Amino acid sequence: MSIYAKRIDESIITPKDDRILFDAIFDNYGLIYGGSAKMSAVNKINVGAARGFIKGTEIIVEEEDIAVELSDSGTKSGRLKIIVDYTNTENPVAFTSEVATSLPALEQDDLINYTNGVYEVAYATYTASETSISDVKLVMPTLETVKEKLKRLNTDLSTKANAADLAAKASAADLNAEKNTRASVDASLQSQINDTKSVASFAFGTIISTVAEFSDGYLNKKDGVVYFSFEFKIINITNGVTTNIASIPYKPYGICHCSATLYNGNTSFPVFTAINDGIIQVHLPSDCVLSSNKENNKLRFSGSFPAKN
Repeated sequence: MSIYAKRIDESIITPKDDRILFDAIFDNYGLIYGGSAKMSAVNKINVGAARGFIKGTEIIVEEEDIAVELSDSGTKSGRLKIIVDYTNTENPVAFTSEVATSLPALEQDDLINYTNGVYEVAYATYTASETSISDVKLVMPTLETVKEKLKRLNTDLSTKANAADLAAKASAADLNAEKNTRASVDASLQSQINDTKSVASFAFGTIISTVAEFSDGYLNKKDGVVYFSFEFKIINITNGVTTNIASIPYKPYGICHCSATLYNGNTSFPVFTAINDGIIQVHLPSDCVLSSNKENNKLRFSGSFPAKN
């Protein structure tokens, strides 16, 4: 028969069956009760009474003093470990110790319940000299029970749900704030356009303050197009270098034409302009001469965009 059921009426359940089941339920290894490790003599570690699981195998530790290895030269790292070895029919579970300058990786066969292999777990660590041990520490973890794991998972899920809810509320608040900001900017700009007057700000964009500052401007609406002319005072622009001067984040005002001219108080120079992903960029030619008096350096920026109905 190629398939059959376990744990039904009159079926035979072996310890191996239990190991496989417990291994699937619990973590790889850990203590469920007790457990301690302390120095009891120059070369002995006292282990306290404990219970635990290693890959589904329940282990019982009785209190005793265990002699451990010392260093053969100098100070080295020591480890008291539990070895589960199903090929050893007389003593399938045992304590053993080892000392090395750098302790080797533990042998851990994850399929031990199917292959009858070996699985090692560090129970305690210590420092070993040629004559004694010190710094004894219990390192075998406490096993998280299924009940504790479910409680932790529920807490994690609740925390994530609360975080998601807060993020959604924050996103909604951010969107609402952005909507209000756009409405305010739109109202301000439309008022300026409708009045066809000189304006006191670069209302539909943001000037990069380290590069330039607003001086004056003018808006005019004609035949469904808004024409504008703004003057910026140059604070820091280098010849021959493309410089971002302002940003235009609001889509209704996608500029379709722009140009710029630099005045240094005596002479005017044409300036290359571009709009790249909502950023107004200028490029002063290398032969452009800036006045030593920064108050004289003005950038007249002109352009147009479709009027919003």
